[in-house]
Amino acid sequence: MKKTLFYWLTTAVLLFAIYGAGSLSINDFNGVITCPKVVGIPVCYIVLLFFVLGMLAHFTTRTWSAKAFIVLIGIPGVVAFFASIAELSVQHVCPKTASGIPMCFISLGLCSMLLVFKYVSLN
Repeated sequence: MKKTLFYWLTTAVLLFAIYGAGSLSINDFNGVITCPKVVGIPVCYIVLLFFVLGMLAHFTTRTWSAKAFIVLIGIPGVVAFFASIAELSVQHVCPKTASGIPMCFISLGLCSMLLVFKYVSLN
C-alpha cells in the first residue's frame, strides 16, 4: 500500500515538474523570460529534458531504472541547488514566479521530494 501511494505521488510530482519546466521553457523560447544558459543552452530546457527522462525511468520496471531515476532527477537537483545558492548571494539568477519566488527554489524542492518519494516507494 505504501509503495503504491508513493509511486503515484512520484508520478504526480513528476507531471507537475514537467508542466512547470515545460511552460518555463516555452516562455524562454518566446522571449517572455530568460533562463540562465550553460554552453549556450537555456538551463530550463536541460531541466525539462531530465524530468522527461526521469519520468521514462520511473515507468520502466527494469533493475537499472531506479538508479537511472536517481541520477536523472539528481542532476537537475544539483543544478537547482547551486542556482539557489547563487540566487541567495547574487540575486536575479533564476526566473521568478508571479509572486516573486525564484523557480530554482521550487525546482530544488521538487527534486528533493521526488528523490524521497522514490526512495520510500522502493523500500
